[in-house]
Amino acid sequence: MARIIRNEGIYAIGIVAVILSLVLNTKLNSYLIAALFLFFLLEGEWRDKIHRLQHSRLFLVILLYFIFLFGQLVFDPKAAEALKIIETKASLLIIPMIFIGKGLVFSPKLKERISSSFVLAMLGILFFCLFSSFQIYLQTAEWSVFFYHELSKPLQTGAIYLSLFALMALLNVFYERLFNPIVRGLILLSLFLFLLLLASKTLLLVLVVLLIVIAAKRRKSKLGIVLSAGLLLFISLILSTSNPIQDRFADLDSDRLVYLWQDDLQEDIYLDGMSMRLLFARFGMEIISENGRWIQGIGQGERQTALNQKIVQYHLYQGGGETNNTGYLGYNFHNQYMEEWVGGGLTGLLLFSAVFLLFARNVQVDVLGRQLIFVFAILFLTESVLLRQYGVVAFSLFLCLQIRPKIEDDEIELMPDQALDAFTS
Repeated sequence: MARIIRNEGIYAIGIVAVILSLVLNTKLNSYLIAALFLFFLLEGEWRDKIHRLQHSRLFLVILLYFIFLFGQLVFDPKAAEALKIIETKASLLIIPMIFIGKGLVFSPKLKERISSSFVLAMLGILFFCLFSSFQIYLQTAEWSVFFYHELSKPLQTGAIYLSLFALMALLNVFYERLFNPIVRGLILLSLFLFLLLLASKTLLLVLVVLLIVIAAKRRKSKLGIVLSAGLLLFISLILSTSNPIQDRFADLDSDRLVYLWQDDLQEDIYLDGMSMRLLFARFGMEIISENGRWIQGIGQGERQTALNQKIVQYHLYQGGGETNNTGYLGYNFHNQYMEEWVGGGLTGLLLFSAVFLLFARNVQVDVLGRQLIFVFAILFLTESVLLRQYGVVAFSLFLCLQIRPKIEDDEIELMPDQALDAFTS
């Protein structure tokens, strides 16, 4: 007898609401996650839920990771700041707990509705940003309002996270084969163009890599030929013409890498994104070495204070005395792996890596899941994704949605043991 997931529709509606609110309002997003978790707690079925949670390596490692974070509060001089960081990361515990405890693997049709709702909402949001930028352009005649952070200003999410959501929407449309072929093609083209306008260097490079992989796998098909030709044309145009996207990449200068070995920098030096991230990685290694806390780290709350001290020590730009301008002070490491290492030492980094690898193992049967793992693995190198709610919810929720049993026919209804095995492997 096929398994019926009790209240599956309520969970689906709740998850759609969480996804849609993530881009629009993080406070509303927090309330909706809390409401969904409260429903999960009050629903009952605790014998089955506890059984699933006890037998899930993924959940147990996530739980161990959070126990470690709370344990650090004992010696963290900035325990209040650390608690705020743990609160931000709470969805990394709550969302998998709901999916795993409930054995929540949606039917293909319901999963398609959830994905379609996300994609259509993202298109609406992106076109709203474009319309807002167009209104500003009519007043200023500045083309820059259509690119990067200026385009994402109406939402205040930042171009990086809006690019992440747009890329996830694009991957959902392509791999889940949402909508009919004509609509699918128009949506894919629209999302691709928005990714160009948002101009996140890391995610554009990730997109190019994914397109190369798709073209290589389907090189003998019409799709492979079209992708290959389009990719070649796209790269040629970007490199041969003057445009804001080329300007973003032209900003990178290997000559600035010399700053990595200097012991005294001046406030007037300019750091591009790459040199800044590498310099901050050097600061992170120095912080760990000077504190001698290789195993346990210096604490989640103390981490930012230590980085600010390094910025002052090396005389990086600190605002030049301008009001409401602190320069690099307050910047995070822009690297999730470095955040985990400095804050939690090797213990924290290993626990975080175990969580990530178990997520990867659980989604390996799903092509979209594998692509999302690749996206986050690269993005973690250039952004502190799990220090913001956008990143925490996107990471945990979209990966949980891709966990499913290893079955050849997606139309097979889930049996209880199949749904459980998807989470306990």
